[in-house]
Amino acid sequence: MNSLYNQDEKVAIDRSPSDALLLINSADRSSSTSATGQPLAVPLTQPYNNFRLQKPQNMVQGGFTRLKLTEVNFPYAIPNVNDYTNSFWVLVQPVPGGPLIGAEITVPNNFYYGSTLAFVTQGKMNLTAALSTSIGVTWNIDYVPNDSVAAYNGGFNINAYFTATPDTGVPFALYPGSPADIGTKPIPKKSLLTVMGFNPLTNWNYMTSLTTSKFSLYAPMSYTSFVDVVSKKLTYFQKVADGTTNVNGQSEVICRIYIADEISLSPQISILYTGGSPDRGQYQTTLPVGSAPYLIHRQFMCPKSFRWNENTAIDWFDIALYDDVGQPLYIDPDRAYPDFQITMKCTED
Repeated sequence: MNSLYNQDEKVAIDRSPSDALLLINSADRSSSTSATGQPLAVPLTQPYNNFRLQKPQNMVQGGFTRLKLTEVNFPYAIPNVNDYTNSFWVLVQPVPGGPLIGAEITVPNNFYYGSTLAFVTQGKMNLTAALSTSIGVTWNIDYVPNDSVAAYNGGFNINAYFTATPDTGVPFALYPGSPADIGTKPIPKKSLLTVMGFNPLTNWNYMTSLTTSKFSLYAPMSYTSFVDVVSKKLTYFQKVADGTTNVNGQSEVICRIYIADEISLSPQISILYTGGSPDRGQYQTTLPVGSAPYLIHRQFMCPKSFRWNENTAIDWFDIALYDDVGQPLYIDPDRAYPDFQITMKCTED
C-alpha cells in the first residue's frame, strides 16, 4: 500500500492475523432449566472425563482456518489411590521349598503421602491373616523421602520376617493382580505398586522373584504422570494424526497436561530430632506432585495448531480425558471434581 508520508513509495505492512477466542469451561457440561428461571429444575450433567459441549447457537462463527490451544487451568484432584491403583497381590513362602501362600491387599481410596501410605499398607498386610498371623509373619514398610544411607532413597522398602525370630526373613513376591490370572488375563496396567514405584512393566522379574526384602528407587506417588485431553471434533480437519509410543494412546490429542511442577522444584526435606540426636524419621515440606490436590496452570509457549475448515463454524465439540496408560481418567461417580478451563485462539490466516 502507499505510505501516508511518501505517496511514491510502496510500504509492506506485517501484522498478526485477526483472531477470536474459544473459551472452554468443563462446568458447562452441566445444565439446568433453572438458568432460564424455571424453579426446581433438576440439573443434568455428563461425566467429567467424557462430555460434549453444545449451545443453541454456534460457539465460534467466522472464516477462520486455524485453532491454537494457548492456556489451560486444570485443578488436579484425582486421588493417587483409587479403583485403578488401590490393590496388589503378595505371595509368601514361609517354609523353604514349601507352597506359596497368596492374598490381595487393598487400601482405601484417598490421597496419601509416602509415610502415610507405608503405614496404612503395612497395617493391611499385618491384618491379613493368610500373610501374617496364620503363618507367624510380620511385615514392615518404610518410606524414606531422602537419605544418604538408605538404598530406597525416595521410595519404599518392604520387609517380611518371622515374628518369633525377627532376624530371619521370609521370601515373598509382589504382583499387580492375581498370580492365578497370569497367562489367561491381561496384567493390570495400574496397581498400588505403580504408585509406590514398583512398575511391573519395567521390573517384573525383580517384583515376582522370591526375596525377603524389596525396595523401589523412586516412588512417583501419583496415579498418572500426565492427562491427555482429546477431542475428535476439534481435530477433525487435521491431515496428520498425532503419534504416541503407547499402543493404547490417542491420536486426537489437543494437549497433554503433565502432573508436575513446571519449574521442577527439588523436594524440601526436614529431619526429626529426638533428644538432640538426628533421627532417620524424615518428612517432606514439599509433597510429591500428585499426592495431594493442587492447581496446574499452563501457558503453552509452543501451542499446537489445528487445521480448520473456514466454511465450518464450531457448533459443538467433545472433550475426553485419558491417563498415561490410555485408560479413561479415573473418576468417582459419587464425587464432584473441580472444573478445568481451556483457552483457544481461532485465527483467520
